[in-house]
Amino acid sequence: MINTLCSNGRCRNTIGSFRCRCDNGYALDSDERNCTDIDECRISPDLCGQGRCINTPGDFECECFEGYESGFMMMKNCMDIDECERNPLLCRGGDCVNTEGSFECVCPQGHEIATDGSACLDINECELSDRLCRNGQCVNQIGRYQCACDTGYKSTENRLDCIDIDECTIENGGCETFCTNSEGSYECSCHSGYALMPDLRSCTDIDECEESPDICDGGQCTNTPGTYQCLCFDGFMSSEDMKTCLDVDECELNPNICLSGNCENTKGSFICHCDLGYSVRKGTTGCTGEQNKPHYERSVDSDSIEG
Repeated sequence: MINTLCSNGRCRNTIGSFRCRCDNGYALDSDERNCTDIDECRISPDLCGQGRCINTPGDFECECFEGYESGFMMMKNCMDIDECERNPLLCRGGDCVNTEGSFECVCPQGHEIATDGSACLDINECELSDRLCRNGQCVNQIGRYQCACDTGYKSTENRLDCIDIDECTIENGGCETFCTNSEGSYECSCHSGYALMPDLRSCTDIDECEESPDICDGGQCTNTPGTYQCLCFDGFMSSEDMKTCLDVDECELNPNICLSGNCENTKGSFICHCDLGYSVRKGTTGCTGEQNKPHYERSVDSDSIEG
């Protein structure tokens, strides 16, 4: 028996000769006496597809690229791995989409892909910008944020901003009279002649007569709701608004009031400076002559000056 016949195969005797039947992965050499290895990788360079073909005695192996694996049984070429199906925990917080040789995480709004690309992480918008939630506090939530607004402000419908509350549109802000809205607040005010009470809501009348005793100089002050009036003494007259007493200039009003003398206006009255030989008699207002008394007198409101 010749042992070197039909290596890697089986020898089959024929009349006057023999024939080799080679194992899988082998082929007859040129002498048809032995079986030699078939280099499948050289014959079919793309045999493994997404991988590198490595020839082995009577066979071959596929060394697959990342994201691929060799098939089972006779399917040795490299096939895509469906990472999403194999690992349901991939892309937590988002959707896993299988791609050729890999996978991709599709993250919802308010999320970002982790550095290793295997998950979706919440974005903390409050840390990204200090301009969010002006007039309020930014509160981070999964996939979004919302504003907790300061006093005097309210959230918009989407809760992403704070806007001023117009308190004056809500029962006049509790103000008895006037309500003035301002950014984040409001203020009550009263009609002229009224003052705001300590509760900063109610109004009370100002007693101008008590606050300013001399307000009606030349008259008597009478307080009225929201204002006051001056009742003027003799020698004074009220202004049109009755809030002031004005001196009456008797000298201008009646040029002949002193007759034989000169008239000097005074606050609330007047004085007659009589010519020589004239004086002011009690109960009269002008200068009248008196025999043997060359002098002049002042009005009854002042001391007499004799010459």
